[in-house]
Amino acid sequence: MHVLNTHRPSSLGLLCCGSSADHRSAGHLVLIGIAALLLPWLLGCSTDDLVAISGQVTLDGNPLANGTITFVPADGKGPSAGAVIENGSYRVRVAPGSKKVQILGYKNLGQRRHDKNDPSSPMIDINEQIVPERYNKNTELNCEVDPNTGPLDFAIQTF
Repeated sequence: MHVLNTHRPSSLGLLCCGSSADHRSAGHLVLIGIAALLLPWLLGCSTDDLVAISGQVTLDGNPLANGTITFVPADGKGPSAGAVIENGSYRVRVAPGSKKVQILGYKNLGQRRHDKNDPSSPMIDINEQIVPERYNKNTELNCEVDPNTGPLDFAIQTF
């Protein structure tokens, strides 16, 4: 079982996978989504060129409760854009072009103390990554984004 780390950054500073001792809080997911949305501005891209898209993400026919969606340029050139998925819905502004789509989803397994040895340490969520790698690390999902792009829905399966 892989769970996400809430307190140990990966070498990229984004997501870590590891043993059952690793965790990620929902607050970090929001920060990742915000950072992905700000990326075009930080890289000097005009937000006027971005296309507003939204959609639904289902996993095995049910709305994906918690997760992230990222649109990465298929040619590797230009900014990526991402958003938080809540109750199956997302909204994001994306630069036009061919994209690879990466989806991560999380199941909450409970909570634990941030520092197991300190009873006054704050509680953090324990989340398990539940979306297969074929939709994120080794994504098979692609789309084309242009000014006429309507809702983009993704129905993904665990099997």
